[in-house]
Amino acid sequence: MGFSGLVERLRCALPAAGARPPDTWSGAVGPETPVERLRFTVFDTELTGLHPRTDHIVSIGAVRMTGSTIRAGETFARLVRPPGPVRSESVIVHGITPDDLADQPGLEEVMPQFLDFIRETVLVGHFIGIDLGFVNRFLRLRRRGCLRNPALDTRRLHDWLYE
Repeated sequence: MGFSGLVERLRCALPAAGARPPDTWSGAVGPETPVERLRFTVFDTELTGLHPRTDHIVSIGAVRMTGSTIRAGETFARLVRPPGPVRSESVIVHGITPDDLADQPGLEEVMPQFLDFIRETVLVGHFIGIDLGFVNRFLRLRRRGCLRNPALDTRRLHDWLYE
């Protein structure tokens, strides 16, 4: 598989009739766009667990890149108060406690900010399908469809480079 096969459009269910997917990708660039001109958002979420139907996002962190240049001044970091409990098993993984989240905004407030931050960028993450599963579940539950940004999973990139 070539590098272009690693960057692919996300697949998800179409939004409900009359619903509009988030306006985060116009498709202004394509597979022929040189990597040095692409804008990326490298992001990660911290979660209460790995099941989008029962677990919740407690943190979203991201940084922008253009080509191979990290834009250190263009970052996104938000704690998110989940609607459900934070299990001790997840606190061990990410170190975010229920007290840390008590006065934080919910995902209803944070998600529009994140969608604005990722506008017109290729999304990058390690095992990115997990993170996107949570983001897209939130959007689908609000009848907004799902993200249309291309995505690159660094785990797949690693496997491609070292197979």
